[in-house]
Amino acid sequence: MKKLFLLLLALCLWMSLCACNQTQQEQTGPSEPTGPTTSVSAYKSEGNFEKLQGQLTWEKINAFPIKSSDMTTDEMRDLCVDFLRFSKTALWVADDNFPILNSAGEVARSVEKGVVYGGLPYVGVASGNVYRLMDYMDEETGVVNVKAAGENQELFGNQCSICAWWGWARVINSVDFKWTYDCVTSRGFPYVGERLYKDDLKRFTTSYGTDEVMKENDMQKIFECYAQLKAGDGIMYMTTAGHVVMISGDAVVERTASGAIDPSKSYVTVLDQTTQWVTGTNEFGESYTYEANVDAKWTFMSLYEGNYVPFTYKEFLGEDPVEETEISFSHTGDTINKYELYRSYVSCNYSLVDAYAIVRDSKGNEVLKVASRAHQAGMKDLRFVTQESEKTLFEWGAWESLSKKEKYTLEIIAQVGTGERPSLWKGKLELV
Repeated sequence: MKKLFLLLLALCLWMSLCACNQTQQEQTGPSEPTGPTTSVSAYKSEGNFEKLQGQLTWEKINAFPIKSSDMTTDEMRDLCVDFLRFSKTALWVADDNFPILNSAGEVARSVEKGVVYGGLPYVGVASGNVYRLMDYMDEETGVVNVKAAGENQELFGNQCSICAWWGWARVINSVDFKWTYDCVTSRGFPYVGERLYKDDLKRFTTSYGTDEVMKENDMQKIFECYAQLKAGDGIMYMTTAGHVVMISGDAVVERTASGAIDPSKSYVTVLDQTTQWVTGTNEFGESYTYEANVDAKWTFMSLYEGNYVPFTYKEFLGEDPVEETEISFSHTGDTINKYELYRSYVSCNYSLVDAYAIVRDSKGNEVLKVASRAHQAGMKDLRFVTQESEKTLFEWGAWESLSKKEKYTLEIIAQVGTGERPSLWKGKLELV
């Protein structure tokens, strides 16, 4: 009898524990998958490569501060300059040879296998950046899958105006800007010093460019404008072609005995993106190839002869606040399907770099990834639209590989020009 009693008591305790565990599971829901997971978009390089101390990494990107309303003007300026300098000198290695074509389809320059590069190669009308480069890098080795990165070369490399813009985008959202000719005061680019052209000028053109501005103004007046340039400001020219440059150090001004500016001794230092490969050496003694220029010294006379007009930003003048980032995903609800995804979009009050849709299985494995890329500066909406974005929409994995027997989640993540990378939506993926 005693044995029977103990057996019944043990049975009751066991049933009570089961009921308790069931109740706890109902309250907390299914646990997140644990253990190692795989990623369909991850690149693993082959071969032996020397580890680079100056290598581009997410850790180094994320070490830059995110803009805030309590930043001083100097802190804002320094952030823009420091991030652009980093973007032009952070190291990576090409895994293969990659030809860069000009507008006529001819090979203009090449990325070469095994070469250590700083920043990105020059490609015309291009929007590449260090955030995007990470999609194609093996962060263990610093090696980049250049053929995949350059599937659309205009999203891999970059050119002068957008290269500089990714530095300014860390703080600035007050301008209406896509390309070089947009850098006029009516679009949010205030004068540095005195007014040099009409306030209502909508944009520079080949018929009225900055060469006309030089003719319309006294030389010393223009030099006095250059003298007020500070780190983080910009200069640009637009004649038969155009160029945008970021100022990396406050102007150094030398005057003659009469008080006039000596343009051959006065100078600024600059960061810009050109088509000239040069060699640099970093603080670790590592040599690398990059596109000039990084902190090059340009005299006022060279600026004048180059038809450069200076500009700045309202945020630097205290005329426009540094705002909180406001970002959203258009789709609502707890579920989404493929067709709803390709009709959706991400919106932000700051420039967007890329938007991602990441599909994971029940074990947490990344089985499909879709990226929508910004192809211009200042884009504040990115759409997952296949028919309009064949060159700016990319997929790793395939929709056809997904099984209706599996349970999938889809997450929307955005890369913002400010450096922020928020998760905007997560829910169940319905296969239809």
